[in-house]
Amino acid sequence: MELTIDNAKGVQVLRFVGELDALEVQQRRSELEEAIKHQAMLHVVDGSEMSLIDSSGIGLLVYLYKAAVAANTKFALAGLNGQPADMIRFLKIDKRIPVYDSVGEARDAQL
Repeated sequence: MELTIDNAKGVQVLRFVGELDALEVQQRRSELEEAIKHQAMLHVVDGSEMSLIDSSGIGLLVYLYKAAVAANTKFALAGLNGQPADMIRFLKIDKRIPVYDSVGEARDAQL
């Protein structure tokens, strides 16, 4: 999996490319824990190029959401498709965490 983190104008975008599975979560957890501490008005996970997510990946997204809420910042998911989108809907995570078609849409709706 490839991860890029962009910070601009109060929005932090965490872009995941590839599979977000147990191995990747284990390897990236500390990096993501530090990233979510970044002062931003909005944190957006861009999953437009995420091909797969397992239960560990879901757990990580929930953790990031809770950390953002605890820091009194907004959090959203964007661009999900295929299996990751199906998992988010199946587990009803989209009822708690806002999900948008794109990062731009998330930015416009949340700010």
